[in-house]
Amino acid sequence: MANFHFEADAFDELEKIFDKLSNTNTDICKKAVNKAAPVLEKGIRKAFETKATGGYATGNTAKSFAPTNAKKNQYGVYSVVRPVGKNEEGVDYAKIAAIMEYGTQYRTAKPYMETAINSTRDKCEAVMQEVFSEEIDKITGG
Repeated sequence: MANFHFEADAFDELEKIFDKLSNTNTDICKKAVNKAAPVLEKGIRKAFETKATGGYATGNTAKSFAPTNAKKNQYGVYSVVRPVGKNEEGVDYAKIAAIMEYGTQYRTAKPYMETAINSTRDKCEAVMQEVFSEEIDKITGG
């Protein structure tokens, strides 16, 4: 009859790593999203300025875009990059940005969001992956 000996130390260590990861996964995701948000912000500003023609937008509207701190809801961790504040005439930058994106009955839409998202997707994903890898290395000691 064969004799079987099994070392469970490696599995104990693996379980500890998974416990640490499960306890910090939201924090790691928030760090990753917060680090990627400025990349998207820059892309949105650039796309907005590029699409802004015919007096539809000013540099102040483009400068008004700012990311929120990452939050978690039932769908996951997210941040929003949105225009904040009002111009010198008291018009919300969000309204100006919405008119630019969707147009009105008097103004043609100049959509910029899809351009911004497509141009920054790979960089945002790379930044988030980098943060995730660093955090995993901290947990695993690697």
